[in-house]
Amino acid sequence: MIFIKLLYCLNNALLAFFRFILFKKLNKKNVERILIFRNGSLGDSICALPAIEATHNAYPKAKIDLLTHSGGFPELSIANIIDPLLVNNIINYEGIELRQLIQLLKSNKYDLFILLPQVHSPFKKFIKDLLFAKAIKVKYAVGFKRCVIPVFQKTQSKQSKISNVRDFLLSIAVEAGAQMPDRLSYKLNIKPEDENFIEALFIEKNLNIQSKIAAVTIGAKRPQNRWPIQYFEVVIDYLQNLGYSIIIIGGKDDKLLVDKLDNKNKVVDLTGKLTVMQSAIILKRCSMFITNDTGPMHLAYAVGTYTFAIFSSRDFPNLWFPPVELSQVFRNNTIQCSECFSNTCKNNICMQAIKPEQVIKAISNYLYSSTKISHQ
Repeated sequence: MIFIKLLYCLNNALLAFFRFILFKKLNKKNVERILIFRNGSLGDSICALPAIEATHNAYPKAKIDLLTHSGGFPELSIANIIDPLLVNNIINYEGIELRQLIQLLKSNKYDLFILLPQVHSPFKKFIKDLLFAKAIKVKYAVGFKRCVIPVFQKTQSKQSKISNVRDFLLSIAVEAGAQMPDRLSYKLNIKPEDENFIEALFIEKNLNIQSKIAAVTIGAKRPQNRWPIQYFEVVIDYLQNLGYSIIIIGGKDDKLLVDKLDNKNKVVDLTGKLTVMQSAIILKRCSMFITNDTGPMHLAYAVGTYTFAIFSSRDFPNLWFPPVELSQVFRNNTIQCSECFSNTCKNNICMQAIKPEQVIKAISNYLYSSTKISHQ
């Protein structure tokens, strides 16, 4: 354990040293133009929103631009998710040559470069980003630190408290001069036309906002993160017996999974039919959400919907967990192969070990406590 801490500190000390050599010490008074660098798709984007908002609040008069790419999923890009009031411009660098990008960013004369890194970024990626920030001629740069290190993963997960991604990125915003907020908020780009679309959809599907409605997502980008479909069937049957209408949301690829449900004719299947923001409005209207570790899980807590999140054991615990006050998390911490980080596992014993009865019991307790509170 001591060795891991030393290695973690050495990694971040080296990055801090390189930053010290290449850039000036931050002076907030001299910051008028800011470039925030954040890549990723839906979950990555939502986890970054509190940090971006905190930066916006710390520099209300500054011009803030966001540099990003979605990894080939433009509909899930932060450009379609973030409230446009938080940033001035979003620069999507997909398809732009590096030299051309550097010239473009140099011409914008940014004072402060804020890297919001992926938590599993390798050390060499941080070095490249340091050199990139230097190449675009910024005065100040922050965000060059690691959340976790790619060694002794089991020991880290058992003996170290792994930061949640939201908290980790917020710590970078604080390093950039922001204040830690009392509570996290997620400013989304929900438009009136999206609200109107969902209102009409609820009327068409005979869904009353006052009625019992639960949302479910049975898919996930990685097959390793998918709970068995037959387990979802048991939970869906339980909720329907309680009088709940079930809405299933997700991407186009999830449609194939929904078609395998025995009770598919009893659910409202909206997979592949909604934009991200329309899915957010749906989730906000639901009493609860049952989901794998996937993008809509982050969307649910962003709009304040209570979530039952089912996690595989392939990644570190807590890293991507939803906020504790808005969720219950199910994860098998006992299997030998936990923290495998595998994208090829076809067994999924960690997911199979989480039985539907566990989730049903948690839902029952949640409904009981909610009913009890409402009657007080």
